[in-house]
Amino acid sequence: MLSISLRFILLFAFLLEACSTNARLGSENSNRSNKDLLQGEWWLDPTDTQALFKIHGDSLYYTDQPDHPFLVRIAGEIIVFSQDGIDTRFTLVKLTKDTLAYRDFGLDEIVYFTKGE
Repeated sequence: MLSISLRFILLFAFLLEACSTNARLGSENSNRSNKDLLQGEWWLDPTDTQALFKIHGDSLYYTDQPDHPFLVRIAGEIIVFSQDGIDTRFTLVKLTKDTLAYRDFGLDEIVYFTKGE
């Protein structure tokens, strides 16, 4: 027969594993929905006549260089743009259906983009 303290330890271990599994699944679902929110054309200045870049799938295409796409990944609160083996990482500050904002550490500022229709 198991002692009360051993039962408590087993119950605690089971609950801890269940919580960590749910956290991992929640993170994957969050990253998937973030990827969906990234899709479309994004403007740095909404008064411009064309978007600065477009994200389609996992690729970012600048409108002035459509033949040189960047790979886009989201890992938690980090957004990563990759091209030619070079990763550029930013902290994702806000991502909604019409706003993308990340902290650019090189400029020490938050950069905002607006999604077009």
